[in-house]
Parts: sequence; C-alpha cells; structure tokens
Amino acid sequence: MSEKKFTAIPNIEEPKPPKSIPIAPTWRRIAAFLVDGLLLKLFFSFVFYLSQQELIMGYLANHPIIDEQSMKEYIKFVSTISFTLYQENSPIYQIFEIILWASYFILFWKAYGQTLGAKIFNIQILPGTSEASSPENPFLLSWGACIIRFIWFYIGLSFWALPFVFMINPQFKQRFHDFFSQTFVIFIPP
Repeated sequence: MSEKKFTAIPNIEEPKPPKSIPIAPTWRRIAAFLVDGLLLKLFFSFVFYLSQQELIMGYLANHPIIDEQSMKEYIKFVSTISFTLYQENSPIYQIFEIILWASYFILFWKAYGQTLGAKIFNIQILPGTSEASSPENPFLLSWGACIIRFIWFYIGLSFWALPFVFMINPQFKQRFHDFFSQTFVIFIPP
C-alpha cells in the first residue's frame, strides 16, 4: 500500500501576532496640550476683548493713538483692565474659563477621542476598560470617563502641573487623570 504524502499548501502565511499599540511619548502629549492651551487662551482673549469692547472704544474715543506715548498708555490701560478683571479673581471670568476648558476637552474627548492639539500630534485617548468606553463605539470614551478625566486633569493643572510629572502606571505612561478615568493615550503613526 502506498502512503499518500500531504504537503502544506504553498503561499499561505501563518497568522502573525498583533502588533502592540504604541503608547504616546510624553513630548507629544505636552506639545498637544500646549497647542490646546494656546487655542483656548486665544478664544478666551477674543471673548474678553468683545466683553470689554465698549470700555476700550470709549477710551480710544477720548484718547486717540497719535504717537508712541499714546500707544503705551493704551497698552497700559488694556493691561490694567485685564489684570483687574482676570487676575484679581473675578469669579465671572474664572467660571467662564473653567466652563470653556471643560467643554472643549470633554466634548472633543467624547466625540473624537482627541482634541485639536492631539490630532496635530497624532495621539488619541482610548478607553482601557469596558466601563470607560462608550456603548455606541468601544473605541471612544464614555461621558463618565471624559468627566472624570477632566476633573483629575484640572486638579493636576491646579497644582502647577506637578502631577503630570509622575506616572502611576509606567507600562502605559498613565498620569493621574489617565489612571482614574481608566484610559491611555496612544500614538497613531501617520
């Protein structure tokens, strides 16, 4: 009796193990935050200017800018307004700024998993657990995860960003806000 030999079918590749997800480097996260901060400060400055436009225009009507000295006086006047209303703990502006920051970060994290700064630097936030993921799309964050992440993020900013220096989980480069919201930040190669 002759034996039949079975040979492997040629040109079929064996499955390869999945590639690991690259965790976002710290410098990309910092750069993305700086871009987001700049965008928010520009928007806040624009809103601040609009809210004080009548006062500024009244000053310019009575003190026209005709030379270098009048320009210096105008800059000093505008600086005094912003220092008085913003730096001296004007609750209206502080509340507006917190609402602006919360809205920006929470809405972008929920809708896209990344802010504009994160998109520029090719990073995205992913949920680490099913509790942190959205029921509609498991790759996006839930509302609860976004809110918890922002609260811890804002607490970190309130302490001069010192908590961002420390990693709670070095394997995934998680900071406080990542850890408590059960998320991690990945790098998306271009």
